[in-house]
Amino acid sequence: MKMCGTIALVLMGFLVGMAVANMLICHRVDNIMAIQKSLEMDLEEAQTKLEQLEKSNQESSGPVVKDILVAIEAPERDFNTEDAQRYIKELLREQIGKEIESIDIELIYKVLDKRNAEFGGESYTFKVQSVLLSESLHIKATMRKINKTLPE
Repeated sequence: MKMCGTIALVLMGFLVGMAVANMLICHRVDNIMAIQKSLEMDLEEAQTKLEQLEKSNQESSGPVVKDILVAIEAPERDFNTEDAQRYIKELLREQIGKEIESIDIELIYKVLDKRNAEFGGESYTFKVQSVLLSESLHIKATMRKINKTLPE
């Protein structure tokens, strides 16, 4: 009888250990999948940029925009600004490969300033601080959370 109790405890410990190990492995796999998704998005962005630069290199004679750099200040410390940066880069991806003289900085400012976007179920509005244009398009912006109030 005492032997059955000992075997049962060993089996129980073995099962609990397997369950804990499984949880740790699943957590690690989830992290790896998130990293992979981020890298795939970066690769897609780089491929698009390369295609546009190759196309513009054949067509243009002057200097062209080669990159878009976005700096964002978020109101919350735990907010991941990477999503907002990707959003702005996606809006302006057509500017890569264009001749610098043909880009209207005022238009870019007006497109981004006071623009509303949703990240993680929350709504935010952009406030553009500066837009600088050289071979890279530099954009500095702040984000403000929009408080949604229900009408009464």
